[in-house]
Amino acid sequence: MKSSARPVLSALRQRFYSAQAATKQVEQRLSLAKEEPKISRLPNGTVVASLENYSPIARVSVVYNAGSRFETRENAGITHCLRNIAQLSAESASGFGIVRNIGQIGGSLTCSSTRENVSYTLDCLRSLLPVGIEYLGQASAAQAFKWWEIEDAVARHKLDLAMLETQPDVQLMEALHRAAYRDGLGNGLFMPSHRLGTHGSDMLKDFADKHLASDNMAVVGVGVDHNELVRLVQAKVTRSKITLGTPGAHAATVKKATYYGGTGDGRIETNNSLVHAAVVTEGVSLGSKDAYALAVLQRILGGGPRVKYSSNLNCKVNHAVAKATNSPFATSCININYSDTGLFGFCTIAQAKDIGKVLKEMVGQYSGVTKGGLTDKDVQRGKMQVISDLHMELETTASVADEIAAQVVLDGQIPSAAATQSALEKVTTADVTAVAKKVINGKPTMAAVGDLSNTPYIDELL
Repeated sequence: MKSSARPVLSALRQRFYSAQAATKQVEQRLSLAKEEPKISRLPNGTVVASLENYSPIARVSVVYNAGSRFETRENAGITHCLRNIAQLSAESASGFGIVRNIGQIGGSLTCSSTRENVSYTLDCLRSLLPVGIEYLGQASAAQAFKWWEIEDAVARHKLDLAMLETQPDVQLMEALHRAAYRDGLGNGLFMPSHRLGTHGSDMLKDFADKHLASDNMAVVGVGVDHNELVRLVQAKVTRSKITLGTPGAHAATVKKATYYGGTGDGRIETNNSLVHAAVVTEGVSLGSKDAYALAVLQRILGGGPRVKYSSNLNCKVNHAVAKATNSPFATSCININYSDTGLFGFCTIAQAKDIGKVLKEMVGQYSGVTKGGLTDKDVQRGKMQVISDLHMELETTASVADEIAAQVVLDGQIPSAAATQSALEKVTTADVTAVAKKVINGKPTMAAVGDLSNTPYIDELL
């Protein structure tokens, strides 16, 4: 009779061996020299940037400076359409072929967009990157835009719009940008309902010719060798007869965003008993010298709880609002940065009956910052939070790739984490006070979603 302990011992032995192998892999990775980000510019204008972190999973993104801010009245919502047709047929591969071959190597291919960028991202085993990047190139740069496939995708657009109706936080940001910028950055991430089915093949091809061009694109890789990535982008793409745009084809110029503010509120009435509201003024751009000081100010005022389920009363805004209501609420400071402008302020979620008191307390707290309400201790705490957040974000491959992509598309450079930390450490209380006066005293914009029967307008808060 076999001992019942034998299967247990066998399992333990296998686990021990697998642990030994994992330990050996970790030791090998630790023995490798740390790599710095690298950048190359190809003859056709494409920028290739990478960071070798020796991860077994490679992440490669094709990023175009072609977000919703580049939409016009005639093609409004076209970037939403691009997001939903990323898996459809290309010039040399059917939609089924792209999905099947990416799945065959255990990879994933996604498309996302912001108000400034459209990104096609591939994740796969680094040993299988040559296969994956071929289909990434097909999906991101050689779309066929077949009219019958585009018509079939309308159902996905409708689903997105239906889901949007259940997401008041997303509706709030859409309304806030529309009120602050009107057009450009005010263009939504979702197409208007009356634009459903209006994005045809010719319109999509025209947008792609103007914006999905080689001199308007960056290829960003993490967990890849830089020379190998450059070779794949050149040789593999050439072999597949995929043209990553045409040099000089990006004829569109970026129109500087105009912040209007103070011209009206973005209000969306629903039957939700919770009100989502936000009040902002014009912030600073990504490349501004005030960006570091404003990031510190955001943490001082309240960027969300640092400890799970905590009351977060060490943040100034939360501490003030807690005195105004006994009902549940949530607050957070907003600091959104774009290439040429930004938004800074706060957002809150509160009961409809309490929203007026909550907003007035928050506005009063923000105004108090401009009147010498900051201490050296507040600033030091804010700096430490920003620095720790920076390094925590860089712990994940996805965050590293997104950060590199944002910087490369903005100015073609990748500042190191050490340089960013050094700049943050130099921020003084005087710097934070100065940027607070500059930003908070600007023209305010307000948006709100929910039961707005007790929600004041912006002129009633000031």
